[in-house]
Amino acid sequence: MKQSTNHLTAQETERLCREYIDCQLSMLEEAELEYVLRMTDFESPIINDVKTIMGISKAVRFPVSTKQPQRHKTKIRRLAAAASIAVLLVAGVAVMKKSLNKDNTECIAYSAGRQVSTEKARQIAEADVQRMAQFIKTVASQRADEEAKVEKFIKTIQR
Repeated sequence: MKQSTNHLTAQETERLCREYIDCQLSMLEEAELEYVLRMTDFESPIINDVKTIMGISKAVRFPVSTKQPQRHKTKIRRLAAAASIAVLLVAGVAVMKKSLNKDNTECIAYSAGRQVSTEKARQIAEADVQRMAQFIKTVASQRADEEAKVEKFIKTIQR
């Protein structure tokens, strides 16, 4: 899945959902699809089925409170959560890279329904690790952009 999540149409999302159901997506593509489904408001029978399979529930909207939110604590919590997730993902990628570099590691993969050699499986896994690392960077960049927009909006409101 090489498209940006900002430019997917409902039909493209449905196509990806069909590929998910037919087990034609890699693990990274499945993670990307899950991210897209969490961020999109598209609805159709197949999209809703895949959301159910992935355990994605509809967003719950809470009424606006009259209390002033504790912005400082919320911001610190969000940054701490984002930092924790980033550390875990980077550590996971590092462990996967390290384990793939060992000569005695046996890798098993299937392509077009047939098992491929250990070397080809290792290449597929390394490519997936690289795509996952790029996806992590993209998500982090998008999150930083969104947080900057929120900060700008809050500053505008406070004036």
